[in-house]
Amino acid sequence: MVREFGLSDVIGPVSYSVPPAGHPALAAPRSYSEHTQQLIDQEVAALLAKAETRARELLTRHKEALTQLTTALLEQETITGDQVRALLHATSPAPLPADTSPPARTRAASFQP
Repeated sequence: MVREFGLSDVIGPVSYSVPPAGHPALAAPRSYSEHTQQLIDQEVAALLAKAETRARELLTRHKEALTQLTTALLEQETITGDQVRALLHATSPAPLPADTSPPARTRAASFQP
């Protein structure tokens, strides 16, 4: 996302070429500096850390629903979509505070019961 599509506020909307796949000896050298590679690596690490934090918040926030869903699946092995929705609706927590960061260009849909 960062290198190929320029989805980074630090790097900007710039696409850096990707070496062709195949044998490492045949790969062309990258067309950007080591410093740029470090910036790309830092941006990727920041994106991953932010995504992990968001995932942990969602899992913690919805722990009761996940526990009930787990129990239902252990008891019945399979459940219908209507049963899942009923469980989630019954255990719906308060909404998270609004995200103050600017919207990402690609954001996975968040879990909303």
